[in-house]
Order: sequence, then structure tokens, then C-alpha cells
Amino acid sequence: MFNKSPKKAVVVLGGELIGGCWVKDILKSSDIIVAADNGISHCIKLGVEPDISVGDFDSILPKNLTAAKKLGWEIKQFPEDKDKTDGQLAVEEALNLGAETITVIAGIRGDSRFDHGLGNILLLTYKHLAYKDIRLIEKNIEISLITSAAPHPLNYLKNSIVSLIPLTDPVKGVKTKGLKYNLSTEDLNMGHTRGISNIILKDDATISVLGGLLLVILEKTNLP
Repeated sequence: MFNKSPKKAVVVLGGELIGGCWVKDILKSSDIIVAADNGISHCIKLGVEPDISVGDFDSILPKNLTAAKKLGWEIKQFPEDKDKTDGQLAVEEALNLGAETITVIAGIRGDSRFDHGLGNILLLTYKHLAYKDIRLIEKNIEISLITSAAPHPLNYLKNSIVSLIPLTDPVKGVKTKGLKYNLSTEDLNMGHTRGISNIILKDDATISVLGGLLLVILEKTNLP
């Protein structure tokens, strides 16, 4: 019996999207595409059809929403008065469609909406999502969460900057390999800046924790 590869999803949010080959590569490797609100505009510009678009659509230009409807795209509209952001709705929709790994794009920089960018990052810690493989990516930036579920490989990222930010107090048993400043099963306390701006020295670097939620922010320097 052959093992099936995990289903990959891309969630396209409505924030700033820095174009380039990296976007096309991510979309090309995905099995599912979900657009959230103004993410439809990005999809139109990129020439890709999402499997479904969700949101209250208060941020999108009416002409772009009309264009998506004319193209026959599946659209699930929610009321403006709701208790979840469009981004959370889109991530949950991707999971409902069977996604096992989710890449979120256009979700870090958000057209002067600092609250949405921060909300998208902290969404990774939500109890129903914290143990899922969900990453926010923008060209040279990747943000993810490490739990005790599995080690986090940092393959072929030599010379990149990595920051470890504890989101529980403490994050227990942090162990790193292949960084300039390594930790050997040590605790990191929330609010302390000890894990900021480390450097990856090895192509097979790893990070693992024994307990808690550890945010990892990568600034990649080896991009073409």
C-alpha cells in the first residue's frame, strides 16, 4: 500500500502580498486554495481559482467580488457581525476540506491593520489549531509554532536569522542544534528576549521543545 502525501492547502488573505516566484511555487504545490475576503483580489491578479472563498467581503472592491462571481467561483459569505476574522474562517475551511498542512500568505503585512497581522500570528496558538502544521509565509519571512508534538527542522537555511518567542510561561526543555547560540533542554520564559535574533549555522539545524508553545520567526537570507 502506498502512503498518501499530506494534503497541502494555501490560504490567501487580503493583506499586502509581495509578488514573486515564491508565490507561484507555493500555489503550484498546493492541493487546496482558500481565499479570504480581499484574498480574492490576489487570486484574480495571480490568475488562480480558489476552491472556495469565504468572508464578509467588506474589504474587497465590489468590482473584484463581482468578477469572481461572474467567473463562477464558489463563495461562502458570512455576516459582518461575527466572532471570527475572515482569516480564521479560511483556515478552518481549509481544515474542513481535508488539509493537513496549511500555508497562509498575505497575512503578515496588512494595509495598516496591525491588529489583523498580530491576530493571524496568535491564531496559531488557538487550541484547535496549535497542533496543526500551519505557517504564515511572506517571501523571506516564515512564522510557525513549535509544540512537543515533533521536532522542527530548519533544513538548508544556513545564515538565516531565527527568533524563538515563548508564548506560554515557560516553554520547557527547548533544545536547538546547528544555531550560533544553542540551547540544551532549557526553559524560555514568556516576555524574555533571550531567543531573539539567533543565526542558523548548519544546513540540518533543528529545534524541539518538551512542553509549551514556542513561536519561530525565520528571516531567510538564502533566497534567489
